[in-house]
Amino acid sequence: MMHGMMHGYGMGIGSGFYGMGLFWILVALITIIAVVWLMRSDKKSSMAVHQNDVMKQLDERFVQGEISEEEYDHKKRKIQDK
Repeated sequence: MMHGMMHGYGMGIGSGFYGMGLFWILVALITIIAVVWLMRSDKKSSMAVHQNDVMKQLDERFVQGEISEEEYDHKKRKIQDK
């Protein structure tokens, strides 16, 4: 005996066009979130590398006597505050 034309299919929340649409929206959102997260983490790591390079240059200038201890301390604090 048949109870309607759908036979129990197609009436759920994840079925047909709407279910696939929802799936692709979720895939797009996850992709966007992943890209943003990766860009932020890459930016933070590149900033840390740059800060380390600047500190090495500052250390070298201090060791070579190009800048005073007072100027070294002042510049070091400015670099670390960034």
